[in-house]
Amino acid sequence: MVDDDPQLLEAMSRLLHRRFDVTGAADGNQAIALAAERQFTVVISDYSMPGMNGVSLLRTIRTMQPDAVRILLTGQADLSAAIDAVNEGSIFRFLEKPCASETLIGALDAACIQHDLVVGERVLLERTLHGSVAALVDILAISQPGAFGRASRVKRLAHDIAGDLEVPNWWAVDVAAMVSQIGTISLAPSVVDKLSTGAGLTQEETAAVAEIPRVAARIIANIPRLDAVRAILLGIGRPAGSSTDETPLGARLLTLAFAFDDLLTASVEPEEAVRRLTSHTPRPDPDLLARFHALHQPQQEASPVREVTLDAVQPGMIFVTDVRTADGKLLIARGQEATEGLVTRINNYWADLPIAGAVYVTTGTGPA
Repeated sequence: MVDDDPQLLEAMSRLLHRRFDVTGAADGNQAIALAAERQFTVVISDYSMPGMNGVSLLRTIRTMQPDAVRILLTGQADLSAAIDAVNEGSIFRFLEKPCASETLIGALDAACIQHDLVVGERVLLERTLHGSVAALVDILAISQPGAFGRASRVKRLAHDIAGDLEVPNWWAVDVAAMVSQIGTISLAPSVVDKLSTGAGLTQEETAAVAEIPRVAARIIANIPRLDAVRAILLGIGRPAGSSTDETPLGARLLTLAFAFDDLLTASVEPEEAVRRLTSHTPRPDPDLLARFHALHQPQQEASPVREVTLDAVQPGMIFVTDVRTADGKLLIARGQEATEGLVTRINNYWADLPIAGAVYVTTGTGPA
């Protein structure tokens, strides 16, 4: 609750403390400082305050905590401004002062319900979509291990690059990375093999590979609520000169991660790969590139790696090298994470196959 009248704040707290956990703030600046430290379900503010009025405050809160439900308290003289605030969509409800206790409590109950609905829907959406996509990718990875190993590596790279960036809808970046390689179904098997081994591509093949995210975007076009994912897929590898304002941050993250992974797959050393990214087309976002450069300094410690037999692989392990049969067939790609489905397939079909070389895995999240 934000109000510059300390007696009113105290009276409100006494009225509400048995039903709600109430935190008071004497002005907008104090409220913003509190919002930077903890999450709030509801923010209710007086309109007329010195320095920053209630509408301005609640707009700022909306940016800081989009899920917080915002209520404005206003006197009759401020009614027109309050109506404008509601019409602009930044305020859930406004209450006229003085406000009866029953009205205030009813509004706060409604705000809490609204908060639960918004958060619940988002969590359900994120978990349902993420889980469904993960199951789909798990199945497809068996038929196209090279392509989906690439997707797994890029997803982790994007997380590493992001660092402490405040990436909106991070779940959409994860899902975009996971589904990005579905588009490999449009490629000839020989091109897929080249892509997974880092072999040189012809100009025509390079153009086809660049279209993989767009193919994936078309494939998922009919799935509801994936607009943010499609926007990221369509933005991956945008031509040089495109405005970064038009390209989602998630797309710029994945563009950089794909470029780096392609260089590593072509046996370029990490330090040299980072250097080459500076002249990559499209030109990487300078801030992202700086973060990426710091992340991959030579002194960085790698995740612990150990050798295991194929039948000892457990869910959550990440493969450090490709797993191939003795005759060269790719079973599991470098960077792929072992899922329950993959472990079951190993135990049912692959455990007795002759494997070329040792199997190396890590359980860490750093670069291997």
